[in-house]
Parts: sequence; C-alpha cells; structure tokens
Amino acid sequence: MYVQHILDSTLNGITVYEAVRDRDGTIVDYRIALINQAAANVSGRSVEELTGQRLFNEYPRLRGTRVPQRYEEVITTGIPQRFEFEYRLSHLPEPSWFDMSVVRQDDGVVVSFVDITATKKAVAYVEQQATLLDKVFANSANGIIVYDAVRNEQGQIVDFRVRLCNQFAQRINGYSLPLEPGRLLTELYPQTREEGLFGRYIHLVETGEPFTTEFFYAHSGHWLHYSAVKLDDGLLLSFSLITEQKRLEQQVRQEAQFSQGLLDGSMACITSLVPLYDDHGVILDFVYTAVNQAAMVLEGLPAEQMIGRRITQLFPGVVTSGLFAHYKQVYETGETQRFESYYDADGYTGWLDMSVIRKENSLILTYLDITATKETQEALLETAESLKGVLDGAPSAMLLLDTIRDEQDTITDFRIQTLNQAGADMCAMPIDAVKGRPLSQVFAKYREKGLFDRLFQVTETGRPQRFESYYDTDRGRFWLDVSAVKRGDGVVMSLLDISHLKQAQMQVERQAKLLRSVLDSSPNLIIGFDAVRDSAGNIADFRYIVQNEQARRSVPRTEDEVIGHTMLDYFPSVKHNGLFDMYVRVVETGQPEKLELYHDTDGLTGWFEVSAVKRDDGIVLTLLDKTEAYQAEQQRKELVAALQRSNQSLEQFAYVASHDLQEPLRKIESFGDVLTAQYQERLDENGTDLVRRMQQAARRMSALIRDLLTYSRLTTQRQDFQAVALNFLLEDVLTDLEVTVQEKQALVEFDTLPTVWGNPSQLRQLLQNLLSNALKFTRPQVQPRIRVEGKLARGAEARDLTGLLPGQQYGIIQVRDNGIGFDEKYKERIFGPFQRLHGRSQYPGTGIGLAIVQKVIDNHKGIIDVYSQVGEGTTFVVALPADTSPE
Repeated sequence: MYVQHILDSTLNGITVYEAVRDRDGTIVDYRIALINQAAANVSGRSVEELTGQRLFNEYPRLRGTRVPQRYEEVITTGIPQRFEFEYRLSHLPEPSWFDMSVVRQDDGVVVSFVDITATKKAVAYVEQQATLLDKVFANSANGIIVYDAVRNEQGQIVDFRVRLCNQFAQRINGYSLPLEPGRLLTELYPQTREEGLFGRYIHLVETGEPFTTEFFYAHSGHWLHYSAVKLDDGLLLSFSLITEQKRLEQQVRQEAQFSQGLLDGSMACITSLVPLYDDHGVILDFVYTAVNQAAMVLEGLPAEQMIGRRITQLFPGVVTSGLFAHYKQVYETGETQRFESYYDADGYTGWLDMSVIRKENSLILTYLDITATKETQEALLETAESLKGVLDGAPSAMLLLDTIRDEQDTITDFRIQTLNQAGADMCAMPIDAVKGRPLSQVFAKYREKGLFDRLFQVTETGRPQRFESYYDTDRGRFWLDVSAVKRGDGVVMSLLDISHLKQAQMQVERQAKLLRSVLDSSPNLIIGFDAVRDSAGNIADFRYIVQNEQARRSVPRTEDEVIGHTMLDYFPSVKHNGLFDMYVRVVETGQPEKLELYHDTDGLTGWFEVSAVKRDDGIVLTLLDKTEAYQAEQQRKELVAALQRSNQSLEQFAYVASHDLQEPLRKIESFGDVLTAQYQERLDENGTDLVRRMQQAARRMSALIRDLLTYSRLTTQRQDFQAVALNFLLEDVLTDLEVTVQEKQALVEFDTLPTVWGNPSQLRQLLQNLLSNALKFTRPQVQPRIRVEGKLARGAEARDLTGLLPGQQYGIIQVRDNGIGFDEKYKERIFGPFQRLHGRSQYPGTGIGLAIVQKVIDNHKGIIDVYSQVGEGTTFVVALPADTSPE
C-alpha cells in the first residue's frame, strides 16, 4: 500500500508489467502487476480493475505496433528505451500521443508515460502559423529587410547584417552583391555611411524612435519610400518604389515654375533707355530705345511714339518727382536701386514699384503699378490692430516663415518673420525675441522630427500639408496639429496644441488594447455574436463578430475563418441541446442566463459552464471549461482520503515517539545515575564528564521528542474551537513557570486580556512558549521585566499587522521583554523548526518552540509579528480571531 500511495502521488502514468511466457520461455503477453491512478485514468478504468489483467486483453491494438517488441528488447538487453507513441484509446474520439520510458524490472518492465497530445497539437499549430507568415512575407508587394546590429567589443554598432529579406527586396535592390541573409550592409551599399542612412539606422536602434523617409539610390536609379522600426537589437525596413511618382512631381514643378515666370514677366512694365550728354559729358536726358506691351498700356502711348524720344519731353514729371535723379545716379554709379514712388503728373496719379538697373550702356526700368496694392495696404493698416487681436486670440500658433538658402540656392533653414501671441507662448519667449530667428534655434529638434522635410516639400512643391507631430520640451511633450501653406519663398505654418486630445485618444487606444489583452488573457472562451433575423424578424442564427485568444486556440479557428460566419456553420449541435433557445431568450428578454453541460461535439469535449449576456441585438458568449475542475474535485477527494491515511500514520508515529522512544532515554538517564552513585570511586574525572554529557544528551533528546510530538499533534489532532479567556490561560502558565520566574527574579505584569475563539490547549502552549522565551533570553545583571498586554480591535484598525481581514474582530496580544533582543533580519528565520540564533551552551532548548507558536497561529488563522533590537528587548505581537470560528 505504501508503494501504491507513492505511485498514485505522481502525475506520470506508471505501470509495472510482468512477462508471460509459454513453455518454451517465449514472451507471449504481459501481466499488469502494478499500476498507479494516473495510468488507470488514461484507460478509463480503476486500478483494481486493471491490476492482474493481460496487456493485449486491455490494449488489443498494441499487437500490431512496435511497443511489445520494445518491451522484449528492454527485458533482453537491460537497456532502457524512451520513445513517443500514438495510440487510439477506445473511450476517446481521437488518437493520443504519449512520451514513454521503459526500464527492466526483474522479468518485466516498468513503463512510465506522459500524455503529450496537447503539446503535439500546439507544435502543429505553431508550424502552420509560421508557414502562413513565411508566405505573407515572401509575397509582400513591399520590400522588407530585417537587419541585426553588428557591435564591436565596446558594444558600439559598427555595421548591420541581413537577417531576412523578401523577393521584392531582392528584385529591386540594385546592389553589386546579391541581397541575401548574412550579408553586411556596408558590403552591399558602401555609400550608406556618407549618405546618412547608416547614422539614422544607429539612432533608431539605440533610441527606438521609428522614422520614414524618401531616398534616391543612384546605383539603381530608384526612388524609395522607407519606413523603419526597431526589431530586437536591429531594425525592420519596409520600402516601396516611388520613382514614377517622383518623376511626375518634378515635371509638375518645372511646368509650374515656367508658367509662373511667364505670368510674372507679363505684369511688369519694362523700358530701355540710353543717356544723352551735353558738350561737357553731363547727362542731360535719357532716350527710349525699347518698351514692352505693359509699358505702352500704362503710359498710353504706342511704341513708335516713345522710341527715340526723350523721357523728359514725354513725361516732364520725372524731373519734378525726383525719378530723373534716381535714373542718373544709377547710371553713373552702376548700383541698382529698388524703391516705391508716388507719381502725380503727365496724366497719371498713382504708386509705382520701381527697379532701375544699368546694363552696359543702357538703363533698364522695370516698374509696376501698385496703386491698388497700396490702397489695399492702407486698408489693411487700418484693420491691422484688429487682425492682430484676432490672431493673438486664436488658439493656434501662427508663424510666418521665410527660407534661408545657401550659395547653391538650397534651403538650409527657415527664419521666423512674424508670429502671433500663441506662437510666442509655444516658444516660451516674447514675440520680439522670436522674430528674425532661425526656426532651428527656437525648435532645436525640428529636423529630427521631420518638420524641416515637410516645410521643404511645401516650399518646393507648393502643395499644402497637414499632419500631426509631437515635440519634447522642458515642460513636457506637446502633440501638435500642423498645417503648412506656401507663401512666396516661405511658408505660413499653423500649430494647434492637441496634447489633451491626443492623450485622450491614446488613452482610448490603451483601453482598447487593455480590453483586448484582458479578453485574450482570459482562460475562458469569449465570443461575440450578432443576431441574424429572418424576414419575419425572428432570430434564425447568430453571426460571429469577435472572439478571444482562448476561443481561437480551443476551436481552433482563426479570425478570418470565423468572422462573418454563423454559429450554426460551426456549432450545429446548439439547435438540439437547448443552447440556441437559451441564446434567443437572452436577446429577447435581456436577462443573462448560464448553463452547465457536458459537450462532446463541434470540436469541443468536456464539461463547460456556458454564460450568455445580451449585447445590442446579439450576445456575448462565455464558455468556462470546468473539465479540469471536475477532475480536480475527484482528485481532491482522493487526496483527502490519502491525507486521512497519512494522519493516521503520523498519529501512530506520535504514539511511538511518546512511549517507545522515551523508554530507552529514561534507561540511559537511570543507568547514568547508577554509574554516578555506585561507581563514582572507579570513574576518573573524564569518565564522570562522559556520564554527565551522556545524561545531558539524553535529556535534550527527550525534550526534542516531546517538542516534536507537540508540533506533530498541532497538525494531526482535531481542533475543537471555543471561546477562550486568555487571562485564565495566562495565570495557569505563570503557575507552571513560577520556579523559573523566582530563579530569574523576573517581574511579570499583565493587563486584562481579551477572550478569543480557539483551542484552549494550543493557545496555552502559545502563551507558555512566548513567556518561556522571554525568561530564557535575559541579559546578565539586568532584572527581567515581562509585560503582557491585550485588546480587541478590527483588522482595519491594526495597521501594524498585514494580512488581517478589515471587518474581522481580533484579539491583539503583545508580549514585551527587556532581554537580549536580536537583529530583525532574522525575524523570518526564528519561526522555522530547529532554527537557533545562539549556541546551545549559551541558551538551552530544542529550537522548535517558536515553530510551535507559528503552527498554533496558522491553525487559528491568525497573524504573528516580532519587533526586536539587540540589547534592548523583543516584542511579539499576536492577532487571533475573536468573534468567529476560523474556517
């Protein structure tokens, strides 16, 4: 029976077979000599039914397998074997897989096995998903490359190695070497460091900040749109071809610039003049040599009436208005002038935007009638303050930006021409301090965030852009809704702080992910259905809308396989077992319902608790697999029976310990007394010392046996609980300890202690051990002082003790002494059996006293804690339930 108990306690199936031989000694079958409960459960029969049965009678399908042959090989050679084996049990619908281990036992074998069916299915599912992922990766319309970082001994990234790449990436890479796993990036594309991508890859891996960009590969002639994200200690690069898109954008940009040039040229008046000198070489006048159509329209004269004529004869007002002096100065100095002039003569009244340039021996006048513009400016000036108030009151930051270009006319930065108050607030500087400063000085990281690239594209293409971006400052992270519109050779940029909206959005996304994670982490199957109604409005079916991870694993079907399909497509049995009618009632009445049943169809086998809750015009279905619970309950009953048998054995041991083991110890002590009394003269000093040590060891052994007996009885004996007045118990304990108290000259004080609910004998042992400890560990030359205090309190009021039920009434008892104390780092250790902080020669004892205290506390569902300081004393705090019986 003892061996059977040990075998039944293991989770592996174990069977001992004895060989059955014919007259010639040939093995013809195997008899089950011993089998544990786990092995019997696999067969669906009891241990008693299987013990003594023949192998081939119980498992006839084994005759055609290698298993009997393996058993005979193990018996013949003595070499153990381990293998996996598939077998169809008669009481199960599908074959099962087992991991089997076979060793020789006399003329037979011991077979140990584990059911690995679930593991086999899981491996098959993972392999299926990996194959699907490989197909998606290989056939993607985008190029995909996975790089792993290559680091030197100092941990710095020095290169990247190709881990994976799909066919699209290999087809368009244009590298001199083939793109394949194992290749280094610098081998494939040596220019990557100079062109900046290598540095961006390192920044991405080190910071985790993803980026997107467009890049032109000269070696392949391709424009690519890149998207890069961190993956492990590397990155995932996804890219698509945008060469044709780039070509079209360039063509449109050139055509727009050409058209804009024609438009700008047609609006200005352009004339060419040559100087007319006197005899002394002084400029007297200028003569027209050429005029354009716009000039003729503005002057009101045809070209033939202007060419060859003096400007002062046609338009005398040029002298009185001061224009002639400008013309003469430009021609004589060669310095170009650009100015605005108000002209009121020669039949014309208005404003002119003048540009005067000397070109070799000619003077080129370019002027434009800006009267309407001036009138508009005056009107705008009248409303400027109002408009400024509107802009300053706007929630959006408004910035007017001009380009900053290098010698090659390439945009290198943007300059803040003006901004509103909201913009100044966002920059955390006054308006005047921001005006005229490069954008990179105000927003230091705007290039890293891609804002420069966006503004550059708006300026170059003229296409407005609107996007969201975030920016980190000393005041925190700002999320911005950014709009950019081209204005001249610059951009008008609007920035709206949407941080609160973004935070709310991200919170919603986090909640959604959390909800999905909660659903997917649930061990229950959770499926959402919408009702499918017929033409009369009656529910005819339910349609899948969502399922959690447990449902995907258990059925098993993926999202694509179930979403959009109906319940009856996959679970037709619900029409016959009453579940479908229950679901319809839930939708129609709105009242949740649940049902427990055994299910063995539609791919699900076992006991399930089915719960349905109405959701809009549908249900949320929750299936709790209670198969293991049912099996666990059966195992629990078996374990309870085993525990009862174990307790009986412990009680027998306790009897032996209290009677049979004590008797030899008493004889040892008695014989020691005889030796000391009758043979004292024959014993020398060493002999006497040995007898004394023998008697001390016997007494310690006797005390240890008594303490172990007490400890074991706390576990095995029935615990009868009642209301216990602790004052009466304490008085009894002090009576027992009266001699020790007097010897120590100790002062013991106690208050009125509460009445608690417990076992009187165990609680008396608790108080006696705590007081004995306080009397044992005293300081030399210091009178021992022991104080016992008590009170009633709710768990919520006893804040120094953790683990109490807030509403439970407890008796709180403190035992405080002024003894030697101890370092509190040992406070957990002292409650273990045989744990001592001091040598036996200093303080006698078995080291099990506080272990008994802890066991009593556990039996009463109480709490104990201890506070101590070396050289100051120790306080034990105990909490015991006072108004109910512990469960």
